[in-house]
This record gives sequence, C-alpha cells and structure tokens, in this order.
Amino acid sequence: GQYAQAENEIGKLMAPGRRPPPSADFLKTIGLDLWKQGKARKARGDAAGALADAKLTALVYVYFENQVQAGKMNAKSLTGTLSILAQAYVAMNDSARAKTIFEQVAKAAPSSPDANAGLARIAQAKKNYKDAVNLWTNVENTAAESDPLWYEAKYQVANIYAEQGNIQGACLKLAQTR
Repeated sequence: GQYAQAENEIGKLMAPGRRPPPSADFLKTIGLDLWKQGKARKARGDAAGALADAKLTALVYVYFENQVQAGKMNAKSLTGTLSILAQAYVAMNDSARAKTIFEQVAKAAPSSPDANAGLARIAQAKKNYKDAVNLWTNVENTAAESDPLWYEAKYQVANIYAEQGNIQGACLKLAQTR
C-alpha cells in the first residue's frame, strides 16, 4: 500500500543512464508481479489498489514500449508483456494508449488472442459492433478452447447480437459455450 514509495523506487530503477541498467527479465518479473497483485486486489474489491498497481505496472513496462519504438527490441517477442501494458492502460482509463499498444501487438502477431480481445473490448465500448464482432471472432478462431478468452469471445459476441436485437443469434452463440 506504499504506492508513492514504490513509484519513487521504480523511478530510480528506470532512470535514464542508470548503471548498470536493469535486465529485461528482471523488469518483466517486477511488472508481472505488480500486474498479478493488481488483479488479486481487483478480485478482492480493492479498486484503488488495483488502479495503483496498474500504474506501477505501466511505469515498469513502458520500458518495453520504448525499446520497441526505438527498434531495440522486437514486438513479436514481447507480445505478452506489451499486452499486459495495454491492459494496464485500460485499467487506467487510457484506451487510446491501450489501443496503440494492442494494435502494435496485433501487427506483430495477428493471431494474438490477448491483443484481439483488447481491441475488441475497446471497439465494443465505443459501440463499434462490426469491428468488435470481427475481432471477437478472431479470438474465437485463435484462442484455445481451454483459454478463458475463447469463452469471453463467444459471450461478448452474444452480448453484441442481443444489443442489436438478434436474440436468436445471441442464444445460438451462448449455446456453443455449453
């Protein structure tokens, strides 16, 4: 719960010119731990703590975004890390930055269920149902049936169909998840 102190320490860790610079694996581990902690806080109903952990995750993982933009790292090898960064932006209500990162991941790995689901959620929130259905369908076709995203894709397409008045289509889509 000492977020100001944690932010200060992350700032020192990420300072330009720091010698020796932190390793990418170390930063991935810190960011992932913060992200998992934030998800656990959210599950317990601690919205403020989850938001603070998302901000800390973004502070660490922005390093990878910058490395990809500078051409020093390949986005294709960072799809999971960048997807978490984009999800952190979503948690921080910064859908524009999230969309940019998800698009970058989708360009590097077109079959990425995480990136396509992230873009689908953003499109759906903006009531851009045509794009959302296309993206969710892509998730359905690429995610493993054991992946929760596969079920979420079917559920969200059903929600869109219901929103558009296509109750029969919605019920058929939901029936596929049984």
